[in-house]
Amino acid sequence: MQDIKLMMIENNEIVRNGIKSLFSDVSDIKAAVEASSPADALDMIAGANVDVVLLSMSIPDPHFGLVGDLLLEAPGSKILVMSNETAQDRIRQAVAMGALGFVPSDLSKDELIEAIRTVAQGEVYFSRKIAHLITQDFIQKVKTPNADGGEGPAQITHREMEILKLIAEGYSSQEIAIKLYISSRTVENHRANIMQKCRVKNAAHLVNWGYQNGILKVKK
Repeated sequence: MQDIKLMMIENNEIVRNGIKSLFSDVSDIKAAVEASSPADALDMIAGANVDVVLLSMSIPDPHFGLVGDLLLEAPGSKILVMSNETAQDRIRQAVAMGALGFVPSDLSKDELIEAIRTVAQGEVYFSRKIAHLITQDFIQKVKTPNADGGEGPAQITHREMEILKLIAEGYSSQEIAIKLYISSRTVENHRANIMQKCRVKNAAHLVNWGYQNGILKVKK
């Protein structure tokens, strides 16, 4: 079996070390890269050439924007989310942003290893504890935000909405990067994606599109 290069994102060093120790006797999983914050993770991932990212949701990220940001920087990476919060809306948000797997923080060592190996193959993995919440229709709905194939605002992710609103408020890409704790390059990638989705050519047209589609509101 080919080795799996793993990146761990967790802000608690003790937890990171504990997770890493689980793989000490697992020959095919190499915990090669560690990040303690979203900013560190985004700085590291582009050149790290990792196969799987284990994202611990003790990292504050209420809408899983970091998942989308990581995939912008390293599109070939597979994201596995580990979280204590296992409500359906949390799972839905993670999958919608591009995560391939979702497991609870209290899963067993064997199940975590199985999850990493499965996600590394590009397959979806949900833990046994979560699997009963998931149906095929639910997954299809999450992966297809706008089922009619249109270009409506439903195709704009939460992170893209955040950036669009900041653009409308006059923030530069560098200022947005500082505000959202991401790189300027990530902001530029998001801007390009938003403009492609909205079929506009510049920031002024993009802001106008936001108002027309109800994403941006006129302040009274």
